[in-house]
Amino acid sequence: MLALLAIGFRFPTVNDEIGYLSIANYLAGGGGFSMAENPFYHAGQGILIAPLFAILGDTGTVYQAAVLLSCLATALIPAVLVGLAKELEIPLDARLLAASVLVAVFPSFFYHNFLVWPETTLRLGVLVWLYVFARSVRTGSVVTWVLFAAIACLLYALHPRALPFIPLSLGLAFLGACCARISWLTFALCAVAAASIFLGIGAVHDQFRILWEGTRSQGDQIGRLVASIQNVVGVKRLIVTATGQLWYLIASSFGLFLVGLWAAFHIVGERKSLKSFAIWAAAILAFIGVFAASALQMVGFSRVDHVIYGRYLDAVSTPFIWLGLLYLPMLWKQSRVGLLFAPVLAIVVLGAIPSKAVYDENLASAVEPNISGLLWVKYIGSPITSLPVPTIVLFGSALGILVFVVAGLLARTSAWRGMAVVAVAVLFADVAVYGQNQNNRDGREDYVARSAELLSAAGGKPVYWDRSAWPLIGALVDQYSALQQRIPTVDLRNEQLPDGSFAVFGVEGPLPAGYGCAGRFLDGTRLIGPSSVLPSTFC
Repeated sequence: MLALLAIGFRFPTVNDEIGYLSIANYLAGGGGFSMAENPFYHAGQGILIAPLFAILGDTGTVYQAAVLLSCLATALIPAVLVGLAKELEIPLDARLLAASVLVAVFPSFFYHNFLVWPETTLRLGVLVWLYVFARSVRTGSVVTWVLFAAIACLLYALHPRALPFIPLSLGLAFLGACCARISWLTFALCAVAAASIFLGIGAVHDQFRILWEGTRSQGDQIGRLVASIQNVVGVKRLIVTATGQLWYLIASSFGLFLVGLWAAFHIVGERKSLKSFAIWAAAILAFIGVFAASALQMVGFSRVDHVIYGRYLDAVSTPFIWLGLLYLPMLWKQSRVGLLFAPVLAIVVLGAIPSKAVYDENLASAVEPNISGLLWVKYIGSPITSLPVPTIVLFGSALGILVFVVAGLLARTSAWRGMAVVAVAVLFADVAVYGQNQNNRDGREDYVARSAELLSAAGGKPVYWDRSAWPLIGALVDQYSALQQRIPTVDLRNEQLPDGSFAVFGVEGPLPAGYGCAGRFLDGTRLIGPSSVLPSTFC
């Protein structure tokens, strides 16, 4: 089904995608694409995509195949959840299968199926990590424990926010050795495997930094983030991002994340088994680690989505939303007021804190994929990119509470009725997500057509990307979609273009001496070339 929906997607719509495609192209011998000063991206997803460039060649076909890989990762999630349920001794029945499929296509996760970045792969990988840990606890096998540590490092190769998985995995192996559940030799092998892969990842990443201009190391970035909260203002901003992200997670999951968290504690308390405790402790600690990193990274928020950022939490929240779907009937049948209305209270309070904190701030528009679970707010008449935080929180809270209460009330008499309510809400939100994604695709096709027409004015001559145009992503995407080859970077303040060459130049400012303008791209940047060929005052 996802593959059918993705047919015809041939052009990137998010600048992050170019980073992963650039690494893949570089590995396949294509030289990669210029990234200027855009953020550095980890290589894992690019490595997975690289064979597509070697086999298919055409960038449009490669992109479509890479999108299908994202869809495949999502399609495998129900199978992993079923395997995890077996390890958790949850009965395999039709409702478990339905919950596993439904959580795979939850609104917050749905957008990522149609983009070429590691979100769906990471989400699948986290579930595999948890499944392998469950098997390791049960069997004590040396192979599964070493695989468990190795997977943690591979998650980091996919995404920097997965860094907490490495110390967590080694910490769990260490505790296993301390409790005599595994041998110290097994722990040593886990440590050696993790260290070897981690160092290898660092070496691989160093090879790709040549595609970027002035990137910071991981250590520099962590130091900068920690320094940002070493004062009262920084701590206050951290509270805003932490509460905003928790609000988004709870509201966009219709309260099911909190239900799943309660269910995890309930399972551990009821079964009183070391295995249940270890599995859910690992899942909770993984969530805390990624959540802390995500909240910290957004302390310097300047956009609406920075305040209620949800994308980084998708992978680590999936097990709890899944468990929440399964245990929603039990929660409501207990009829304990405190438990029933904890999600409602959390949505209201957690939404109020960031709304009040940023009420008077002039934040830039939201970037859709980062809060895609709320794109349905466009049905109120305005796209989410035009709305401030308080308005998004108001409508997001309303639907989250409504679905939680209605689904819960119906689940008291029939678990299937409760799940049906959630399924309708998911379909409602997913239609909005897909529709917005399709609108963005149509816009990108028009953009690429215009860029290709303008770039044809270069007549096959080399085209460069001047520093004055780096802040805009037009040339970043055009080199992949319109020109289908790397646009080298240049700084015309200090460098000269080779004779006869053209350049993508900034929106404003005088043209360099000896250059004319062929026209403007849709992002406002200009294509300039020799004045002997182009009139100097054309644009």
